Amino acid sequence: MSGRSASLDWLRDRWRGLKLASKLNLTLVLVGAVGLMLAGMALDRTIRPAFDGLERRGVEQQVAQAQALLQSVLSTIENTTKDYAVWDDSYDYVATRNSAFEAANLTTIGLINVGVNATAYVRFNGDVLHASYVDLESETDEPALSAAFARVAASDRIRAQARSRSSFSDFVEVDGRILAIGVAQVVHSDGTGTPAGYIVMALEFDGATASEALQTASRVTHEIAPASTVSTRDAWRVVVPIAASGGASVGSLTFEVPRDTSKLGGTTIVSALITSTLILVGTLFAVFFIMRAFVVRRLAGIDGHMRKVAKDGELAPLGDDPSQDELGALSRSFNTMLAELKELREQLEVQSFQLGKSESAAGAMHNVRNSLNPVTVILSQALSEQASANAEHIAQAIRELSSGDTVQVRRERLAAFLVATFDDVDRRAAARRESFIAAKASLAEALEILRSQSDTAHQEIPLERFDILDVVKKNASAARFAPWGEIDLDLPEQGMMVRANRLLMSQVIGNLLTNAVEAIVAADRRPGRLSISFAQAEDGAKIIITDDGVGFEPKTAAKLFERGHSSKKARSGGLGLHWCANTVKAMGGSLTLESEGPGKGARSIVVLSGSQTSAAVLAA
Repeated sequence: MSGRSASLDWLRDRWRGLKLASKLNLTLVLVGAVGLMLAGMALDRTIRPAFDGLERRGVEQQVAQAQALLQSVLSTIENTTKDYAVWDDSYDYVATRNSAFEAANLTTIGLINVGVNATAYVRFNGDVLHASYVDLESETDEPALSAAFARVAASDRIRAQARSRSSFSDFVEVDGRILAIGVAQVVHSDGTGTPAGYIVMALEFDGATASEALQTASRVTHEIAPASTVSTRDAWRVVVPIAASGGASVGSLTFEVPRDTSKLGGTTIVSALITSTLILVGTLFAVFFIMRAFVVRRLAGIDGHMRKVAKDGELAPLGDDPSQDELGALSRSFNTMLAELKELREQLEVQSFQLGKSESAAGAMHNVRNSLNPVTVILSQALSEQASANAEHIAQAIRELSSGDTVQVRRERLAAFLVATFDDVDRRAAARRESFIAAKASLAEALEILRSQSDTAHQEIPLERFDILDVVKKNASAARFAPWGEIDLDLPEQGMMVRANRLLMSQVIGNLLTNAVEAIVAADRRPGRLSISFAQAEDGAKIIITDDGVGFEPKTAAKLFERGHSSKKARSGGLGLHWCANTVKAMGGSLTLESEGPGKGARSIVVLSGSQTSAAVLAA
């Protein structure tokens, strides 16, 4: 957890250290990346399933077409067989075998002309009168296949069905080849007569036949496999069993359907994302430059000027801003406030810090600062505000909506984008207006505070040279005893000449000693230790008051000087420290508080600039 917290702190510090332009760029890039990711997910969830569904339906149609092809082959061979079975010459041949019929009708060329691979005449007792098998491509007889075909044609299963049915068709396997056979009882041309046998005609069902019919590369094997449809990256692999009568399979028809439709869906998604990326990048650049031109530069100017004022104290007004928007009004209010503040500053520089009256002036400045705090926050928020969609993007959406070529789905998305964009613009405008109204009110409050103090100017504080040790001893007498027990008090042996107001310095030293005693009491020291020492500062004299009281967190030192702050469990502050710091500052000096942490005591350091301290006085 500590490592994670350190990483978050590092990222937070890095973010705070970035310039506004860098923050805006990074924010826009992150928003754009998230938007593209969401857009890609949305497209993948909408477009891909639609294309996949189309592809599945296409595969299902292809399977249905393959099954229809098998039925068509059987139907064709059965009709061809019936043409030869219902024929007087065939009837006579089965009854009385003769070579003349064979020479005229059962030759190789005869089978080639009919377009079948094999023919067999079989009597119901199993006698095979004739069987021949021809390779249609080479137009040659196949004696071995003829014998194998004769055995299938005279098999018990074929003879049993031939006795009970006038005709039928089936798939059989012969020597690794899948044959579609037609079987028909031999009768007279008019359909009369008692059949004595039947004719079997066969047609090879191979990959070439299936490929031509299905318009895709197909393969026919005698390997038996269950019906399946398997999806791979590039194609659907389909297996259709070739079933014989009774449901048993004699082979398989296998073919592949390319995944062109799903690939088209993926290409569509990629194209849409590329287009969206280009549009988004262009939009982000446009938004960034527009925000930079109309908001960022002006806010940066105001912020830079305020920093300059805070750094060097020169209350110079902002340049004229003729615009009538909120930033223009803020600039004019700021200039008015600076003018009033400059006038009051001139008065405060000569104001007397007599007891009570100086606190009023310090309180006024403190209230002015509190009134200006909201202005700083509002400016910081406005500077880091994320830009919304620009006019070019909106115009592009409107042009697409106006076009008759835009599809309905795109129209709905564009309309939703415009609604969201205009809502976002309205929301941002309302928020900015509300913020600037609050800033203007804060500036008006500061002006009112400054005007109320315009008649409190006094003469400069009279300064004199005196030994500060006399003042320290006078105030140290009241700190020698705590509510219980004594406090060890260590005073310097040698004095130090300073240039200040004796009465005011007495009040400052007394206030600091009182605070030190309260801190020792709060720490329950028995006895407590309190020491005062003098030192030479770079440009004057330094007075150091050290105690072993409760101390405080070093980072809270500045808070102790705030008007109204008080904590008896730590250093006693409140208006005393606030008044002390302002009084010392009015005499050209400074007051600081230091501590190494809670329970480790504290130091109050008063520096009086311009005091000429002799080495003899400071010598130990």
